[in-house]
Amino acid sequence: MAYITKTDIELWFNNEIVLDYDLASDLIAKNSAYVDSLAGTKFEPTVVTDELITIEEPTMVIYTENKPLISVESLYVNNGDEFNPNYSEITDFIISNPKEGKIRVKSYVTTGINKIKISYTYGYNVVPELVKRLVTLLCVRDVLNIMLNKKSYNDEGDIDLGALKISGSFKYSLGLIKQLNEEIARLEDMMYGFRTYA
Repeated sequence: MAYITKTDIELWFNNEIVLDYDLASDLIAKNSAYVDSLAGTKFEPTVVTDELITIEEPTMVIYTENKPLISVESLYVNNGDEFNPNYSEITDFIISNPKEGKIRVKSYVTTGINKIKISYTYGYNVVPELVKRLVTLLCVRDVLNIMLNKKSYNDEGDIDLGALKISGSFKYSLGLIKQLNEEIARLEDMMYGFRTYA
């Protein structure tokens, strides 16, 4: 899972820093997972295979556990029971509301534990710009915190932490982190707009 690249972080600093590949990968993975948790979904296409769905009352509507729904690869109904499954393919269905993971089938599905078996892809085909910006700013804040915590300045104001090399003066880092925190908080609030509920 990588919503941004090492270069995206370095560009934020006008290429005055060089990040170690492993450090950048760790920061990006950590912050991408955090953003996923805020939104309650993944922002890259993710495949789910053979999800089992229990049907509590007869219905023509099925909801996937994960959303938004991109595509359905296979959909089966269990004509047996949970102990002796007998799955047959359902071909007459439509994705009626991708954001909710809602699928409408042509015929009623009766009640039963593990009545539906479905394989599908959910997430987003294109990572939203809001997500990219938030992950970038979270990584930038982490880099600035590393800088401030290590205090590895040399006589010229450059910073060399081995995994992170920074040229030029970043004496305004504390004020910058405050501004970043405000922008991050604003973007985090916006992430709740991606939440979906069945």
